[in-house]
Amino acid sequence: MAPSNISQATRITSQMRQAECVWSHLQHGSHRAGQTLIFYCELSRQAGARAELRIAATDSYRVWLDDVPIAQGPARTAPGYARIDQIPITPAPTTAHSLLAIEVAWETTPRFDRASSPAFLAAEWEEDGKIVAATGVGKDWKVVQPGWRLEAMEKFSAQRGRIEAMRFHRPACYINLRASLRGFESVAPTTLCPEDQPRFLPRRAPLPLFSELPVEAIIASGDFSLGKEKAHDMDFWWKAPEYNEPLRRLALNAQAVDISGLLERISETKRREAPPPSLPLGLQTGQWALLGFGRNATGFLDLEVYCERPVSLLATFDEVLTDGSVSPSRNKCHPAFYWELCSGHHRLRTFEPQTLQYLQLWTLEGSIHLERIDLVEMTHPCPRPRWPNAEPKMQPILEASWQTFRQNAIDIFMDCPGRERAGWLCDSFFTARAEYLFTGCNAIETDFLENFLLAETYENIPAGMLPMCWPADNPLKMFIPQWALWFILEICETPARSGNDELVEMAQQKTDGIFQWFSGYLNSEGFLENLPGWNFVEWSKSNDLTTGVNFPTQFLYAAALIAAGRTYSRDDWVEAGQSLRQRAAERSFDGEWFHDQALRKDDGLTLSAERTETCQYYAFFFGAASPQTTPTLWQRLVKDFGPLRNASSQYPEIFPSNAFIGNILRFECLKRHGESKRLSQELLSYYAPMAESTGTLWEHSSSKASCNHGFASYIACLMDAAPAQEPPFLI
Repeated sequence: MAPSNISQATRITSQMRQAECVWSHLQHGSHRAGQTLIFYCELSRQAGARAELRIAATDSYRVWLDDVPIAQGPARTAPGYARIDQIPITPAPTTAHSLLAIEVAWETTPRFDRASSPAFLAAEWEEDGKIVAATGVGKDWKVVQPGWRLEAMEKFSAQRGRIEAMRFHRPACYINLRASLRGFESVAPTTLCPEDQPRFLPRRAPLPLFSELPVEAIIASGDFSLGKEKAHDMDFWWKAPEYNEPLRRLALNAQAVDISGLLERISETKRREAPPPSLPLGLQTGQWALLGFGRNATGFLDLEVYCERPVSLLATFDEVLTDGSVSPSRNKCHPAFYWELCSGHHRLRTFEPQTLQYLQLWTLEGSIHLERIDLVEMTHPCPRPRWPNAEPKMQPILEASWQTFRQNAIDIFMDCPGRERAGWLCDSFFTARAEYLFTGCNAIETDFLENFLLAETYENIPAGMLPMCWPADNPLKMFIPQWALWFILEICETPARSGNDELVEMAQQKTDGIFQWFSGYLNSEGFLENLPGWNFVEWSKSNDLTTGVNFPTQFLYAAALIAAGRTYSRDDWVEAGQSLRQRAAERSFDGEWFHDQALRKDDGLTLSAERTETCQYYAFFFGAASPQTTPTLWQRLVKDFGPLRNASSQYPEIFPSNAFIGNILRFECLKRHGESKRLSQELLSYYAPMAESTGTLWEHSSSKASCNHGFASYIACLMDAAPAQEPPFLI
């Protein structure tokens, strides 16, 4: 990107002045998996004139101005709506003719990172208060379908869209875009039918910052082969085969590229630990090179290459190395890009953001000279904070917390910026607190929560319940009942961050519906029992103990009733929550520990013998226990538990917590109750290795999954000198 060409909008708008929503009926070479188009027009720019581009789209877009990429979007929202990105443009120094080109993708595959909607683009260019270009009938816009992207490809992951695979039959397509577009048949766009027209909304989230991260080192190189047998286990798709198998068959039938087949069979045969120290780098057929960027980062690869003859190039990437190389299956996705290139010079720029620290290039065929490669980061523009009072050994963790936040907070709060990029509840509860710490406002949180509130109903979700992540498709009819309760808790915290009750007022009807849904699962003793859906307490043994009466869920439900009751002046909710909290504490506590569940036997409910560390933290976090009411348990937890515990020798009968969310609850309780020394010891022990390894904070206690998870940015709040604020469910 060219950061000097854009700045933040000075005002936000929810209206287009002239632009109409358009698309194209170009179908040649397209597949039912999706379509990628380029809309373009010529601009006559006046010297010194102030300009702004306003743009909205269903799916991913990228804006080019005279061969310079200047913007990427969109800001996601609920189906039937579209947020307007306002992109201020640096004034042109002289009067000039410019090419404005907008690449827009549209996918039909089910995804977690956005919800399916009719394809459209709306864009207008304003200069000194006058609209000089706008999409719509009779406007000077053209659209082409260049066919560079192979549409019939497998999914990158179960949660995201298709793998990026490109085929260029001519060189320099992104070096001289105007000349490239002339080689394609163009048509005028057509406007959307009235029933498909979205309602425009403002984008409150700031525009992302784009910056270039160069390759830090060429780590190794060598030779490889493609075996007939599997070299890697890529069988993770069995959990949801309907997501990927139809696309894989489509790719093979369309004579595209079997990426998962390549990833299964590729293996190193020779390794050189002393590769060329810097670029340029030459690779022949059967050769690979491993590059490192120095830390985990999220954005777009930008390469310049020269091909002596036609080339097939595969790139795999990951956040960490596995046995010294990039694993094709560590994070349950297809971490790959693919290019087929004709002879000549090429500029390659990936279209969808990905997260990586390491990149491994595999020359499947041909000869290539890699002249330049950067990772163009796309991040939240919040500046790097200063913590002058923090101990030096804590600074890397604070830096990693900031890096994690800025990569997971672009238009909505995301669980992770790579594998999923999805807007999950519960994660957002913690990321929202981090946003307020890093930015002093809750602009992204407002857009994020508003997206849930805009939808009157959700596909494949029971009436009254919320989706677990949004906007998203849900063909598996999955939902997490506990996440709706975390939504209520977050809504109740928003006035403290925004200074107003707008979201609270918007959410009242949803809150009523959520409580009505839960009331249908109250047993004769007033406990929630056998909740349907994917019951989620924590990524640990806790998730195996959710049947029957789950006590962490009772504590969470009680907290939501109390918080909502105080927020909406509903004394009956407050009383119900306080009563449930007390009864659940009494029923689950055996004098030493809180038990996770009670199961129904012939003689009624009986406590299960299994107990988890996380259940104890739910009790303390939500006020069912305190250092005053259970002092012995509290001191035992402080001194003997947490990430410093050896769970195999210290209280092995108590199953340990994981990062999400048991340890986070523990750390919050330690801060809340003044155990700052113990908190600092544990944060240093737990997060310093993550910060050193990737520069970001992880989903789990180990690197087995995402190593860049948004909720973990909340750690900076726990390390901040400000005292912990009492949440509304404890007031």
